[in-house]
Amino acid sequence: TGAVLSMAGLGVFVYGLIEAPHWGWASATSLGVIGAGIALLTVFVMWELRSGSPMIDMRLFKDRRFGVSSIGMTLVFLTMFGFFFVVSQLFQLVLGYGSFESGLRMLPIMPVMIIFSTRAAALVDRLGARTVVTAGMLLTASGVFILSFLDPSSGYGHVLAGMIVMGSGMGLTMTPMTELIMSSVPRDKAGVGSAMNDTTREVGTTLGVAVLGSILSSGYTSNLGGAVNALPAATRETAEGSLAGALGVAQEIGGTQGAAIADAAKSAWTSGLQLSMIIGAGIVLVAAVIAARFLPGKAGTATDESIDLDGF
Repeated sequence: TGAVLSMAGLGVFVYGLIEAPHWGWASATSLGVIGAGIALLTVFVMWELRSGSPMIDMRLFKDRRFGVSSIGMTLVFLTMFGFFFVVSQLFQLVLGYGSFESGLRMLPIMPVMIIFSTRAAALVDRLGARTVVTAGMLLTASGVFILSFLDPSSGYGHVLAGMIVMGSGMGLTMTPMTELIMSSVPRDKAGVGSAMNDTTREVGTTLGVAVLGSILSSGYTSNLGGAVNALPAATRETAEGSLAGALGVAQEIGGTQGAAIADAAKSAWTSGLQLSMIIGAGIVLVAAVIAARFLPGKAGTATDESIDLDGF
């Protein structure tokens, strides 16, 4: 029952997020589907609290090391994979790189993350998990904010600068949060801690593509404006559906009109990118505030306060 409820809740919730740009974010359909997903996830939590053999013991979230780190990891991965989803399209459709070239240009974020993640443990010993994780999230938000200034004329150097700052922040956050999740569960529930650590990454990845991708799509459609209004309905729908579709339409039309459609589509798409990156930076800032408020300090122990789940 828990497995069915979790799959149904996440599936309906993510479906609502993905389709919201087409239905309208404030439409009854969007609000109804997203609300249904949230309701199913709420039922899942209540079921797990009452189950004699739960998939995950929700009372583990009473320990702030476990709960806050799980939330923080989810939000960091949401931003990272939202970035991958958006920037891969930027490289290929706006900057004109091939798929292999685009992959190569994303590689620098990996060694940056590795370098900072290997230094994180020593920094936690000196400064405490709260300071290191909060600083890492602020760096991550700064890197994403740098990317929010991208436009059709931006080069790879702009993306690289944002990637380096973002990657350094993510490297600082992931190691301490993983350690906090694993150290907060009893030894006989280490498998639960490990599974939760993986689940936060998977859920964050899914939500990153759904949330930031939907925001990007909404921004693109709303900014495309009159550039495609004169086109036949089917052709206009293709152009409004995605940047790739608009560029295909522009290539078919050719000439001055085709070039104007391509330029307008790239400009509209980067406007959507800017909005999605601003939202992404804001999400990580929220995670930083949560970490600064609730994670343990230098002493390495959480406060006595915990979330009361007994009311369920």
